This record gives sequence, structure tokens and C-alpha cells, in this order.
Amino acid sequence: MKHLIYLSILILTIIVTSCAQNDKARVMEHVGQWFGRHLHLPTHIIDALTGDTISMSDSEFTILTYIDSLGCTRCKMKLHLWNEFLGSLDSITESDVVALMVIHTSDSRGIRYQLKIDGYEYPSYIDSTDIINKHNAFPSELMLQTFLLDSSHHVIAVGNPVYNNRIANLYRDIISGGKIVTQAGSIGIMVNVRSLDIGDIHLGETANHNFVLKNVSGDTVNIRKMISSCDCTVAEVENTLIVPGDSATIYVSFKEDSITGRFNRTVHVFYDQFTNPTKLEITGNVIK
Repeated sequence: MKHLIYLSILILTIIVTSCAQNDKARVMEHVGQWFGRHLHLPTHIIDALTGDTISMSDSEFTILTYIDSLGCTRCKMKLHLWNEFLGSLDSITESDVVALMVIHTSDSRGIRYQLKIDGYEYPSYIDSTDIINKHNAFPSELMLQTFLLDSSHHVIAVGNPVYNNRIANLYRDIISGGKIVTQAGSIGIMVNVRSLDIGDIHLGETANHNFVLKNVSGDTVNIRKMISSCDCTVAEVENTLIVPGDSATIYVSFKEDSITGRFNRTVHVFYDQFTNPTKLEITGNVIK
């Protein structure tokens, strides 16, 4: 099965632009090898700061960043930047995302102190024996030690989002449903507009909007089903099969008969070929 490698090209462009010329080939080789790879993670980890047991098998997405023991471990953690980035994900998506920082260090006391004083709010794991790295053989380059994983822990994006805003935006797009990624690591479906604010709408009035899904993979994609967040939101599509390079239009209508005020309604589009759905969103304000 062949796939167009738009995502691979994008990631390579993002990372390679910051590398010296003689390092480009090596970086490109590493990145290409990681797309679609399954990472071996424990089913549960013990959070370094809270001591809570955290499941690693129930999330739609996992962001895994590995901090090796070379040089200044605390400097490389960038906890304040991770707090900011992960906080931005909380505000834009309802997807279940686990962000795990795996830290290889013998200074567990110092790392816990750093996590505490920086107010780090997300799971962290001190791997004193480096066992997770031994199972997966992570790259040695700092920019290549962060991975976005799907629900089966396959790599769908590579790169550190707190060091590069373009990578951060890519992670946000994938997690929020703006881009659907194939198992091979390439973009499968892109949507022209993921979220729309229609402003004020009168009670009992119908608002209509069209979303366009484009198949940028190398295979025909079938829309299996669409689920809206309530009966007031209806989604329809004329043709569920999307051949490579073609598009499908999702017709969404919203009508509220009884409740005024701000609203947020969603439509999830599911496919036979992909695990994660495309999430479409309509917001606005119902007035009398």
C-alpha cells in the first residue's frame, strides 16, 4: 500500500531547517525510520511527583518526550514551556491526551524538586535504569526525542513542540482533528475549516455550513459514520467514498428551538481506514 508522504516532508522541513548542512541527511534518515513505528511502553507508570498510578493504554493520543542523562537534564526539561504548550491543548480539544515525560537520571531527588518548583502539572516518570529507552532505542538528538503517538502507540509525528512552533501547531492540528494521519505517518485527510463561529442566530432559525474533507492519501477513504453532539445538529454527506485527491462535503445544519445563549456543537466523522475521527465544530450564540 502506497501513501503520499506529506507529513514526512513537513516534519523533515521543520527539523532540517535548524540543522547544519552536513547533519541533514542523518536527521532525515532518523525521522523517516520513526514514522509508523510502535513504541514499547509500560501499561502503567508511577508519577514522579504525585506517586499516582497512570494508565498508558486508555488515551486517544500520547505525547512522549524522553530526557536523557547527558549534559544538564534539568535545563533540557523546559517545564515552563511544556506547561504552556500542554495547557494550550487542554483549551482546544476534548480528545483524551496523555503527555508523559520520561527522565533518565540518577538524581531523582533533584528532578522531583525541579518538577515541584516549576509547577509541572503533567505526568512524569523517572527511569533510573533507562529501561524505556533500552526497549525503544530513542534517537540521541534532542529535537527527535519527542513523539506524538496514536491510541495503539504508533508514531504519527516526531519533533519537540516546545522548541519549534511549527511542530507545536502540527501536534495541535492532529490532536484536534484538523489532520488525520495514516498508519504510515502521512496525512490522510485534511479539512478546510475545522471550527466555525456563526455568531448570533435567532431561536428557531436554522444555520447551515459546509465543511470540505480532502483525501490527500494514496488510497480511497470511506466515511463510516458521523456522530453529532446533539439532535439540534445534523450532518449529511452525499458520497461516503473519497478517492485519492478528491474531496467530500459535509453539510451541517444547526437549529435550537428552546435554549438561548452560547453553544458549542460538534460532529465527529469516522473512517474505515483510520482510528481517529475528524472533529468538526460549530459555535455561536442563540438569541430570541
